[in-house]
Amino acid sequence: MLGAGLSIAGQGAQIEDCVIEENQGAGVSIWRDPDTTTATLRRVLVRDNKGSGVTTTQVARRVPQARVDIRRCESTGTGRDGFRLASDGRSRLVLSTAAGNGAAGVPDARGATDNIFLALRWCLISGNDTGVHALQSGAFRTTSCNVWDNRIDRYRAPAGEGHLSLDPILIDPERGDHRLHPDSPLVDAGDPDLIDPDGTRADIGAWPSDQRLEIALFATPDTRRAFTGQTTSVTRRIFERAGFARETTLHATLHLPEGGALRPAPRPLELAPLEQIVLRDSLQIPFDAPPGDYRYRTWLPTLASDSTAVLLE
Repeated sequence: MLGAGLSIAGQGAQIEDCVIEENQGAGVSIWRDPDTTTATLRRVLVRDNKGSGVTTTQVARRVPQARVDIRRCESTGTGRDGFRLASDGRSRLVLSTAAGNGAAGVPDARGATDNIFLALRWCLISGNDTGVHALQSGAFRTTSCNVWDNRIDRYRAPAGEGHLSLDPILIDPERGDHRLHPDSPLVDAGDPDLIDPDGTRADIGAWPSDQRLEIALFATPDTRRAFTGQTTSVTRRIFERAGFARETTLHATLHLPEGGALRPAPRPLELAPLEQIVLRDSLQIPFDAPPGDYRYRTWLPTLASDSTAVLLE
């Protein structure tokens, strides 16, 4: 889409459980004005936009105000900044991920006055040109964020309380999969007062690990865009976590946008206790396949499943 994928102005916007991607401008543009724009983002993946992922934009000649509350969101693969938010004391970025962005992972967008801050808590900031970039003094109040492997981790931004700089051990950051590996040090390292869906302490970053599963299964496509006649591959990672040897069968299905599906042959597996396996599944896209969103699903019966999308052009 030309321009921003989503523009927000006024009060009460709530954006949840969606993907905003491949726009010519920003993924999400939040306008700041004297009426005090309010926006809440939850579990939103913003990726591969040419502008910034999420940005607050000041209306000319007006005092910038915005109350933006972002939790469990990720901004990745942008041409500019990940989360570019005003440091006006009213915005929070919590339990989120800024990774693989072309400029800064989290810069401040310069608030109304110096020494007014943006709250940055339990976030993962990794693989960006600059991790945390402060344009003015006192721009951030940072709590227990993991800043790792950026070209410059911080510019004019102090480390903050509970600073971490650990290899987060992600599933496949080179292909844009920033979910936590089961052995990641960020598991159970987030807000001690928040509980993840699996009943454990919150994890740092956007995507909590589910520790209830005896086997963890992750599917990562080599590319999110494919063409008819092309062979596309999905990498599947399997982690036996319960310490038991077991026999199972790995299944997969590629669901076509107009119905029907491609089904590779099931694959028998023998898993040793705590074994980790990496497999590649190659799929030949038929020349007469219709364009659209294809959903790839893989699963181990009664144990684990995962799915991912591939856009066929």
